[in-house]
Amino acid sequence: MKIIVSDLDGTLLNKNKISLKNKLAILRWRKKGNLFSMATGRGYEQIKKFIPFANYPIVINNGAAVYDPFLQEIQVIRSIEKKVLKQLDHLFCKDNSLKIIAYGKKKSYIIPTYNKAFYLDLTLKGFEFQTFRSFEIIIIDDGSSDATKQVVDKYSKVMDIQYLYQKNKGRAKAKNLGIQYIRGEIVVFNDDDRIPKSTYLEMHYKRLQKKEHSISIGSKYEVFTKWDSKMKMKKADVELLLTKISKEELMDNKVELLKCTSRENFEKYLYKLVFTETVDNYSEVFEKYGENLEGFVFGWAIGTTGNVAMERAAIIDKEFDTNFIGWGGEDNEFLYQLYREGYRFVMAPEAINYHQKHYRGKDERSQLITNLEYFMKKYKETEVALFSRVLEKAIGEFTFVDANNLYLLIDKDINLKKVFERYV
Repeated sequence: MKIIVSDLDGTLLNKNKISLKNKLAILRWRKKGNLFSMATGRGYEQIKKFIPFANYPIVINNGAAVYDPFLQEIQVIRSIEKKVLKQLDHLFCKDNSLKIIAYGKKKSYIIPTYNKAFYLDLTLKGFEFQTFRSFEIIIIDDGSSDATKQVVDKYSKVMDIQYLYQKNKGRAKAKNLGIQYIRGEIVVFNDDDRIPKSTYLEMHYKRLQKKEHSISIGSKYEVFTKWDSKMKMKKADVELLLTKISKEELMDNKVELLKCTSRENFEKYLYKLVFTETVDNYSEVFEKYGENLEGFVFGWAIGTTGNVAMERAAIIDKEFDTNFIGWGGEDNEFLYQLYREGYRFVMAPEAINYHQKHYRGKDERSQLITNLEYFMKKYKETEVALFSRVLEKAIGEFTFVDANNLYLLIDKDINLKKVFERYV
């Protein structure tokens, strides 16, 4: 990650104030092309000198201001120095010299899309306000015929976006193409209709740092951004929304969201549109097994590529199975590959994105059932069969908590396991 920071007393590379160790580290980064420039704490005029380095994610200054090049604004911190240093203590050593930290690993978002320009526009708007700035977005356009390319072009002016196009080859092939172009060390999969909270990437990153060989599963909530008469909405959900927004806003919220120029305003308005958590949030699993999912073997099953993060090293040699046709199952099978290799799944409840409610095609259910049958034939494992049973049943009829309890019983009894495998 390229970053511009200030030293504590506001001088430019003052030899007396920056430790030799950190000075050498800065010079090494400069040699590699990751130039660290020291900004001063004495006001806007000094900081302005560094605005040409607009590809740098952030300028941190020790008590005067924070400059965000992507938002093109100076945020003044009106606080005494001690309070500011407490807020930013992760940037400094005990002797108050600058700490060179690994904060800098670039992150990659993979977003496959197909004819969802309306929703993609709002999703990318959300990425403008991320607290972590060192990231790229890889958008794989699976043959869209709408305004997808124009939407991407608009945001390419303010974010690092790789746009890849393929002729409608399906979800699995789109994601495989995206994996080939990853430049970051952390990878986050995000759907084209899921608006990220500003701390989305930051929370995934912090969760992955807590446990090696882990896959981070975020939280998902439903937001309402556009009325569609074909959508099924619960009366209670509509009534809840109307306590927060007008009927006119209910028809189309896009304009109001796109008008927002600050993180605070964007999220304040976005929260008004939230009406429930998504069905794939599986809050009952989190409540029973905790963030580390201790004793839960179905982490790969509750994770989806709508909101999941991992290290690049975990997936760079992996592929989504292109035998999954249409909607559903290919992301769980991909995560199951990681589970079989020893990766473990953890929850990151604060890594939140918001799924924009929209009409779902009539064929999705039948496509999912077909894909589940293929999944079971491919592996013929107890946990895969139980996973399929959960998704085949009506919501709440047979849950992943039930599946986990049953799996643990079967796994302890070899005879019971043989009976179950013969049955499935």
